[in-house]
Amino acid sequence: MKKLNLACGGVYITSNNWINVDYVSSDSHVQAANLLETLPFESNSISLVYSSHFLEHIPLHQVPSFLRECHRVLEPGGVIRLVLPDFEEMCREYLSQLDSGDYTKAQLCVIDIVDQCVRLESGGELAKIYRKYSQDLAGNEQIRDYLYSRNGQYLPLPPLPSVLSQSTKFTKLTNLLEKLNLLIKKPVYQLDRVRINILTSLLPKAFREQNVSFAGIGERHHWLWDFYQLKSVLDEVGFDNVQRFDFNTSQTSDFSFQPLDADPDNQPRKGQQSMYLEAVKKF
Repeated sequence: MKKLNLACGGVYITSNNWINVDYVSSDSHVQAANLLETLPFESNSISLVYSSHFLEHIPLHQVPSFLRECHRVLEPGGVIRLVLPDFEEMCREYLSQLDSGDYTKAQLCVIDIVDQCVRLESGGELAKIYRKYSQDLAGNEQIRDYLYSRNGQYLPLPPLPSVLSQSTKFTKLTNLLEKLNLLIKKPVYQLDRVRINILTSLLPKAFREQNVSFAGIGERHHWLWDFYQLKSVLDEVGFDNVQRFDFNTSQTSDFSFQPLDADPDNQPRKGQQSMYLEAVKKF
């Protein structure tokens, strides 16, 4: 049976059983489609819908229609697996660091929660933080490890010093950067940026500086979800048996944990702050 990997980015499976879909195709194995419109698949034709760190980028009012489309294409008994930041976990981590007196990590938690919701430029405050903690190799190892453990490969990072790129962790991050650079170099993307710059230049300066974001596609969060919020929407759409799982567990026996949710070291690819939800389309 066919499985869908929606908003796959650079993480996809080159198998006849998987269909990888994203807004822009960066590879022959990835099909281009607008995921917020009707999905280009027949009803009841898919056994598994997987999407990682995409739902939080969808405007809140469009989330139910996206999930209804996922429900439509799934066969009865088919599974949807959603991976996304866990707002409850992020808040608890912030309070834990605050209570322990580690104000540096507590501040990083605040930036992690807020920045991607409000950033007005590509990379935002998170890119500045990574740039800062990339410069002092000796003094910031603990902070760099903490940031990596929280986010995995998720952050749109600035280029890292060559000495850092030799380590396993930062080699993965550098590879992600290269894929992002390929995306923004595509002619269509560049043309869109030119159009945006021209149109926004006509807006009043004060309005533009406070309200217009020049962050790249897929950088901003439109909402942050906890389990109970998302379960409520999935229930309303018609899904059943909404459950939490771990990055390396699933009710689907042949789920491809690597490369989707686990890195080569069998660690969570998207860091510790992610939650993994699965739900079933009723028969």
